[in-house]
Amino acid sequence: MTIATYLSGTRVSIRALDTEDAQHAGVWYPAQFGTNASRGEAILKAEHESAGRERRLGVVLTESGQLVGGLKLHLKGMHADAGVTISPMRTDADDLRADVLRVVIPWLRDEAEYTTITIEVAADWPLMIAAAEELGMARVVRLRQWLTRPGGRVDMYYYQALNPFWEKAASLAAPTAAERARLSRAMTQGGTTDVPA
Repeated sequence: MTIATYLSGTRVSIRALDTEDAQHAGVWYPAQFGTNASRGEAILKAEHESAGRERRLGVVLTESGQLVGGLKLHLKGMHADAGVTISPMRTDADDLRADVLRVVIPWLRDEAEYTTITIEVAADWPLMIAAAEELGMARVVRLRQWLTRPGGRVDMYYYQALNPFWEKAASLAAPTAAERARLSRAMTQGGTTDVPA
């Protein structure tokens, strides 16, 4: 069955998950011990029935269409949270996560015009971290020793992209030093803002 692709990059593309993808839930659903087909069916059924703000999409290789992971989007007003899962069997998982960011972040920020986009990135994913920083995302949160790994624990980072339009609007809305001084004088002279600059 051919499923329409939403977003395409040179290496990865994003498409809807179909009921046939339930048998490969361990590829697209993040779980510490894997996910079987019946659980995958339940997840997809619940998601298709709900009209919620959370969406799960498939990550496929552009050239072959092979399902290699999943993208979870949680849309809240003008804010989007994104999480990327790549099959634990892939040796190039970090590289694929980075490619997903290069496709999804510009779309969410520049085309869908979300104000902020937040992603979770493990400290031991250097290629995804590099891609986030290449896209102008800033690390805004660090959760120390948050994730368990076979050799110990690693930090979890939250990276955030701010839509350039909103970033510019916020800087224009910020009062200048002269405006702050004028407002300060106004407050000390009885609260009126009719104080000469």
